[in-house]
Amino acid sequence: MKKRYPQGGYHNCQVVVLLMGTILVFGMGFSAPIADYISQRLTLNGFCTMSVVHMEMLDASFQDSTFLIVISNSGITTRLEEVVETAKNNHIDIITFTGNEKSKISQYSTLPIIIGHYNPFYHDNLVPNAFFGQVLIIFES
Repeated sequence: MKKRYPQGGYHNCQVVVLLMGTILVFGMGFSAPIADYISQRLTLNGFCTMSVVHMEMLDASFQDSTFLIVISNSGITTRLEEVVETAKNNHIDIITFTGNEKSKISQYSTLPIIIGHYNPFYHDNLVPNAFFGQVLIIFES
């Protein structure tokens, strides 16, 4: 696979994914549009990305060519836990953006990025939720 090296250094997550093949970016619910944005942004920067997870891509035979980015405020979605656990068991590197440092998703992650503090008992939809905006700011920084 021919790598594209940008002039003037590396930005965003390029340093982390420079030597990887396919980047899988996954989120569910409100996290799905954030995952799509990150996937499209990486694609525009020359990386091979998918925002749909095929479990075949998490097989151990892909450990050197697959990288997983997961976005979840709660970190407790069963499907996301299964995906991240499978990736971990097959030695696939994982970055997670989550608000719950005690979740299985952040525990299984190679690089957990904890944003804020998720409270499972607080669901006031009238109060702004800065998690998703902060994910984008951290990704773009």
